[in-house]
Amino acid sequence: MGGSMGALGADLSTMNTNPAGMAVYRSNDCALTGTLLFNISKSSYEGSNARLSNTYAGINNAAFVISTERDENYLRYLNFGFGFHRRNNLSGVFEMYGAAGLHSQQYLMDELYKSNPFDYNNVESSMYSNFSHSWLSLLASDAGLCDDLGNIITNPDGALLWTPDELGYYEMTTGGVNTLDFNLSANFDDRLYLGATVAVSVVGYNKYSEYRESDAVGDIYVLENSRYITGTGFDMKLGAIFRPMQYSPLKVGLSFHTPTRYALREYSSAAIANPICGYSCSTTDSELYGQMLSVNTTLRTPWRLSASVAYTFGTELALDAEYEYSDYKASAFIGRNNDLVKAQNEEISYNMKAQHTLRVGAEYNLSDFAVRAGYNYQTAPFAADAYKDYPLHNWFTKGRYDPVASKLVMQISL
Repeated sequence: MGGSMGALGADLSTMNTNPAGMAVYRSNDCALTGTLLFNISKSSYEGSNARLSNTYAGINNAAFVISTERDENYLRYLNFGFGFHRRNNLSGVFEMYGAAGLHSQQYLMDELYKSNPFDYNNVESSMYSNFSHSWLSLLASDAGLCDDLGNIITNPDGALLWTPDELGYYEMTTGGVNTLDFNLSANFDDRLYLGATVAVSVVGYNKYSEYRESDAVGDIYVLENSRYITGTGFDMKLGAIFRPMQYSPLKVGLSFHTPTRYALREYSSAAIANPICGYSCSTTDSELYGQMLSVNTTLRTPWRLSASVAYTFGTELALDAEYEYSDYKASAFIGRNNDLVKAQNEEISYNMKAQHTLRVGAEYNLSDFAVRAGYNYQTAPFAADAYKDYPLHNWFTKGRYDPVASKLVMQISL
């Protein structure tokens, strides 16, 4: 039904949309939903086409409700529900490649080096661990993308030491956000239904990317990035359904979702290889950084407010319509580093906007079975001119913290 059950209720999915819908139950129920996801990505760059696909199978929802009849004054039913659902599936693959033309990531490496130069023959572990220099320029020098005169990436005239003929990029992501829901709901005289759901979300996300530049001989260099994020989040959902007229099947629903507060820990590392010269280096090499960089982050998502209306025609036809509003500008990072948090939140305010969701659904009962149909329309949470900003400078410029350049939690995810 397009997810439109907010006012009808008596569906396990309402546990995480309008919790009051669980109070409409008058008997126990359970459900299990399997998912088969076909993920296909296509790209076209400079006349070269790439296509990748993979398939994922899993459990998307599993839930049950225990309904207890009370008949205590106005309290008719008191129901308890528990559920699991996959809030986000972040798995996917992507690839693109094509002629380099005048483009090369080495120009960015060169700018990073020139903005904060170092002795390219003496790269120490402290350079990777204290962020006095960009990882990208440090890795470039370790991979031998320089000459004996101390020029990194380019000659004095600005020409590249290594000119690529082809560029390539590959990315694979796995994981997502899984949520456990704990619901309590009550039916008051079959006129007022109230419910609350406490949700605990578990985050698990892995990303691996590979960027390469090649010439007629082979790969000039290959840059790898690895990242994974773990964490937990908590939120609460409150809902109500009301029948304004005692003998009418018309029902009106309202729900409010508090922001989800995620406590996240992010791990990152990078590696580079220059097969032509036989050099390779990683930020996790024992003689360099020695481990993956870890960063703690607290993220607060926006609140949500929804209103719904439902009507049933006898036992044959049920209709439901729902509208949901959420302002993604209200999302925010929270932390002790005020300059970094301020810069990140400014990016959110520039690039995000309010999201509107409309759901409509219908069910027609044919005695032995029922037929459902629905529609779900959702606007984009990104502003029309949104873009991902990668500053050239890293967190520190000549030993001084630069809040303008600290918009990124990580300085290398290119």
